[in-house]
Amino acid sequence: MSMGYSGLAKIDGAQFLVTSMNVPEARVKLDSSSAYSGSINPLYPTRGLYTPRTYDYPANDGSIGFDMAAGFGTIIKNWILNRKSSREIFYVPCSGSSQQFEECFWSNISMNASEGSAVSGDISFTAVTRDEEIIGSNYIADRTGQITCEEITALLPLNPDAAQVAPVPFWRSSIDGNIMTGAKPVSWTLNFNQEITRHFLCEAYSDPQPPSIIGIGKMTCELQIELFIVPGTTYDLEESVFTPLTINIGEGTDFVLSSLDLQDHSHGLKGLSDASTMSITYHAYAMAA
Repeated sequence: MSMGYSGLAKIDGAQFLVTSMNVPEARVKLDSSSAYSGSINPLYPTRGLYTPRTYDYPANDGSIGFDMAAGFGTIIKNWILNRKSSREIFYVPCSGSSQQFEECFWSNISMNASEGSAVSGDISFTAVTRDEEIIGSNYIADRTGQITCEEITALLPLNPDAAQVAPVPFWRSSIDGNIMTGAKPVSWTLNFNQEITRHFLCEAYSDPQPPSIIGIGKMTCELQIELFIVPGTTYDLEESVFTPLTINIGEGTDFVLSSLDLQDHSHGLKGLSDASTMSITYHAYAMAA
């Protein structure tokens, strides 16, 4: 078992600063509701254990955690704007192992920035097919420490493409728009959601088949901001914002939102050592390319 730092992940061949990733292959049960005299043990032969079942095509729903770095914001933005398009995702969980997924559709993309951290985010996705899974042959060698210092230089992956770059700090991000009058952003979260559904056909298959149709539902976008009210100023809370609001995620990529409606706001009492802030959430109905 190798250490986590030897892993990597790529979206359409582009390596990024992955912090976590998991794509469990779940067996989808098709249960029967029929009467069934199953048993737990011979002493209670009539106590039902569970109903009979068969299995559908495996579900590969995954999640990716990442730190933002130069160039990755453009990849995310293009995927959001072309939300019906799929991507290829490849990742190495540990040295010698790899998994590759084709036709991956995102269901949630979230980015956030807060004091004392890098700009980070998460991607949840549905993969139609798992094309490849290789289990490493050197698990035991890694686990028992048989890799020598000389071998480290040749051990893959350890950034084989030299694509690892510095993460973007929170203080490089910004929010610009008329809702900022009299207030300064302390933290923000930009969240996109869309429903992904699989559809299968009845065509006399001998084995479970991949989905024949992938349904993409409507997309929603929410922006959550924590604001520090500037002393000596008056802050006017806008219920509807029609002028563009620009979120610069810090590496040069802008998300320009418009037609925003206020969803909720909160201005509660904070702790003795905390700054007094206001939390607001806007729902956006438009985003510029």
